[in-house]
Amino acid sequence: LLGHGSILSAHAWEWSDFVGGGGGSSLLTLDEAASAAMAETLSMDEVVKMRVRDIKWRLSRQHGYSADEVGRMLDKKELIEALAYEEEKVRLKGMEQLQRTLVRRGIL
Repeated sequence: LLGHGSILSAHAWEWSDFVGGGGGSSLLTLDEAASAAMAETLSMDEVVKMRVRDIKWRLSRQHGYSADEVGRMLDKKELIEALAYEEEKVRLKGMEQLQRTLVRRGIL
C-alpha cells in the first residue's frame, strides 16, 4: 500500500508462463537447450588442440583437481583423457537437468 489507500499493482504470474510459453518467459526447445549445454563444454577436438598448461589449469580450476593429481599425470595423453572425461560429465549432467526440466514442464 502506498499512502492514501493507493495500491501498486504487481505483475501476476500465470500458469501459461511456465507451461505453454505464454507471457514474457522464454522457454527453450530441446535443440536450443542442447546446443547451449554443448557450448559450455569443450569437445574432444578442442581438448586435443590445447597446450598442456591450459589443460592442467582447466582441470584444477574448473574441475577441482589438486596439484598432486595433476602432477601425477605425466603424459599429455593422460591429461587429455582426464579433461575430456570431466567435460563429458559436465555435458551429461546439463543434458539430464534439461530433460528433467522438460519432463516437469510436460507434466504441468
